Amino acid sequence: ADLLMYNFESPFVKGNRLERLRQMLKEISCDPDGLRRTLTILTANEQGAVAVLNLLRMAGLADFFSAIWPMPVSPRRRV
Repeated sequence: ADLLMYNFESPFVKGNRLERLRQMLKEISCDPDGLRRTLTILTANEQGAVAVLNLLRMAGLADFFSAIWPMPVSPRRRV
């Protein structure tokens, strides 16, 4: 629960941001005809795609996404 609070909630925004994100993903995951859209994530997370997937699973958001693409880590980029 602490990880979800840390990653998705904010003391500066009223309401449940995670629930609003879940609702928004539900709305955009299908086109007007009801066909499923492919949603993907491009991440610069140095822990890689598995860390992102685990966080999405904990938040109940993983099923909205079809792929997670990690960007290569370069020595010049610090995340």
